[in-house]
Amino acid sequence: MMNNKLKNAIKFPMLRFSLVVMIVYTIYPLLFAYLGNETSIKNLLKDLFYTWGLGIFFTFLIVYFVKYSDVYFSKIGPVRYWIEWMFACIITYYIILILYKFRLGQPTTTSQLLTSVYFRLYLVENILGVSFIYLLNRAFYFYQSALEKAALAEKLQKDYAEMRLQVLKSQINPHFLFNSLSVLSNLVHVDKDASEQFIIQLSKAYRYILDQKNIELVPLDKELAFLETYFYLLQIRFNKKIILKKIITVQSDKLFIPALTLQLLVENAVKHNSMSTSKPLLIEVITNDDCIIVKNNVNRRDVSEKSTGIGLENISKRVAYETNRKVTIEKNDQYFVVMVPLIAKNK
Repeated sequence: MMNNKLKNAIKFPMLRFSLVVMIVYTIYPLLFAYLGNETSIKNLLKDLFYTWGLGIFFTFLIVYFVKYSDVYFSKIGPVRYWIEWMFACIITYYIILILYKFRLGQPTTTSQLLTSVYFRLYLVENILGVSFIYLLNRAFYFYQSALEKAALAEKLQKDYAEMRLQVLKSQINPHFLFNSLSVLSNLVHVDKDASEQFIIQLSKAYRYILDQKNIELVPLDKELAFLETYFYLLQIRFNKKIILKKIITVQSDKLFIPALTLQLLVENAVKHNSMSTSKPLLIEVITNDDCIIVKNNVNRRDVSEKSTGIGLENISKRVAYETNRKVTIEKNDQYFVVMVPLIAKNK
């Protein structure tokens, strides 16, 4: 609905509307001015079209002046509106003065013109007309700007809601659950104690997932603790084919990261790479002052698992919602590296 309002505002023919308003506005004062002072229809029509010409010129001037002043002078602040209006009035005064002298066809000083009641009325009429058109256009652009901001806020809210929905879907990952249950099924017949520990870690993993479903940012230390739990499940599944190496050099309880980011990055590495005992998948999690780096060696599968639709784009959008710094991805034939900004405080 808001987007429809914005489209309608953008399509609104402001220039044509302003021209009609200006033309209609100039008719009545001019007619009343001539009722008691002029009997020539020819002169009346001549002055009417002359006034319309000025009105059209001033309308174009105001419409485009307002339009481009928003582009070039928006940093000046609210005082610029007074400056714009005064500038429009001054330009109107001098143009009227020059053209009126030209129409008279005889040398006339400015002081002589200002003593003329009709000139003063004509001048005031045009300045009031220009002021009205300026206020009309400025009000329209205020309204349009408000619509644009509301539409942008609505779009950001909608995009974020969609991202959160995608994350929620990934939290109850049927494929991950299926693999975990398959591992557990095999483990029960081999090692009762190991299967019991596997169930404990699996429940901890899903408890963390459910606890974070409504939280935007989590402390890095909690995310690292969850990564240990998640990686335990991967080790049971892949045995010695996967290795996790962590180098944490920051105060992980003071820095924050979007929930489940590390799990998604590790899952992404497992999904797209093959592994064996002789060529294990090495995943390194390293921190520096302002980001956390997840790096893995590359050994592409012949047929990768089907993507869940979450992936790196989703992580990038969630990070962008919290900070202006961006997720950086570097890749070559040997390594795949993702650098995620760490956020200094929770919102």
